[in-house]
Amino acid sequence: QGISASMTKLAMLYITKYRWDNNLQDKFWITLPVHDEIVIEIDKTEIENKEKYGDLIKLYMEKASAFFLKGLISVAEPKYTKYWSK
Repeated sequence: QGISASMTKLAMLYITKYRWDNNLQDKFWITLPVHDEIVIEIDKTEIENKEKYGDLIKLYMEKASAFFLKGLISVAEPKYTKYWSK
């Protein structure tokens, strides 16, 4: 669990840096980290681009896991819902 939490935190740092570097603070935001998940909200004007943001989260989740799990492959799978659910 400790490494999973560290991977999630690192992924959130990558995502936050990307948001600031690309001036996307008003387009999407991290709502809630849940164990090994990152829940984001997307502005309603960006809903049609949800896959772009899902791919971005996937990229940074996998990049963070590669940092900690040297040589092992970890796959992130975006899930799109209108409301957060378990």
